[in-house]
Amino acid sequence: IKNWETTTIPTSGFAIGQRQFMSYMSVNHWSRIPGLWSTNYGGLAYSDDNGRTWVKDQHARWDNFFGLGRFQVAAMVPQGNYVYMFGTPNGRVGVIGLARVPRTEVLNKSAYQYWVGGTWAPAAENQATPLVLGMASELPVRFDKDTEQWQMVYLYSARRSLVLRTAASPQGAWTAVILRG
Repeated sequence: IKNWETTTIPTSGFAIGQRQFMSYMSVNHWSRIPGLWSTNYGGLAYSDDNGRTWVKDQHARWDNFFGLGRFQVAAMVPQGNYVYMFGTPNGRVGVIGLARVPRTEVLNKSAYQYWVGGTWAPAAENQATPLVLGMASELPVRFDKDTEQWQMVYLYSARRSLVLRTAASPQGAWTAVILRG
């Protein structure tokens, strides 16, 4: 839609039972500066027919008011009783925030809690404490059952490198930067 939504881009996918979920970003426009773009919101879509059709849930979205939304590009990982959402702002110059939601409430935005100052806080999306120092983008995260470690890899644009970190829990402490590139 011209002057509103240039495209939508999936950022992660997962399943709970037979229902598939996809996080995505709604891109408003691309900047002339490489690696920068503006989003309308980050959202969730779901499929109950093995991915043949998708429904964008109108309530499971994180609006980008004034370009300050912290969860525009999300990586979502179910683990235990929760789904964890690791998020960055639009573009490639943001910090990583963390949220969690009970598996049964994934589409209920008001059920999300955000990691703020060492505790889980409801309705504190833009106050989420950065998980690690520095800028990050293009953030996949996974829980490795064999090692029982969380793993994240992301683009560190300032150094033109990929970063690998691990942690015993989603809120950290995350290992020091291991650069690849």
